[in-house]
Amino acid sequence: MNDEIINNLEIRKLSKEDDLEKVAELIYRSDNYIYPYLFENDLNTAKKVLKNMILSDTIYNYKNIRIAISSGQIIAMIVLKTVPIKINADVMLDCFINAGVSVGTRFAKVFNEYFKLLEDELPDIYVANIAVDKMFRNLGVGRVLFSSILDDKYTYHLEVVKDNTLALSLYKKLGFEIQYEYPGFTSVPCYRMERKNK
Repeated sequence: MNDEIINNLEIRKLSKEDDLEKVAELIYRSDNYIYPYLFENDLNTAKKVLKNMILSDTIYNYKNIRIAISSGQIIAMIVLKTVPIKINADVMLDCFINAGVSVGTRFAKVFNEYFKLLEDELPDIYVANIAVDKMFRNLGVGRVLFSSILDDKYTYHLEVVKDNTLALSLYKKLGFEIQYEYPGFTSVPCYRMERKNK
């Protein structure tokens, strides 16, 4: 079963015609701290807003997302952006408004302590999110998807929660090295990781 899924995996850029709600759900599930905090643990609200962000000029724009498809179903996604990154609060706020969702008081904290910091990213490419549908985890889907975006000409940066041992192991296998530990969003211990160009 594992080999069949991996061998028949289609990996490509996301398009506007794809199941954007599924991708929005995967973005939400890619981090156990930022998105549950921002959307007050409301997945349906998150999907509405993130779907708008996928169609807007945000880091989640569909042009920044690659997907893995199995039997016509999106089962994984990765969000990456070439540096420099420009984060526009007004555009993000419009995504809430267009989704019919009140912004709430948490947006300012998330924007200032996470999104705005992305403008300080180092060259060349920042990997913001990766998620695999829970029904397809531990099959190698994440490794295949992540490997598809790696190019030895570029340096890649990402953050990972220190306790996320599965992700940490994957990133190390892909050539990422820990640069340092730091208190992430809501002071959750995280590692900053880098894969240097060759």
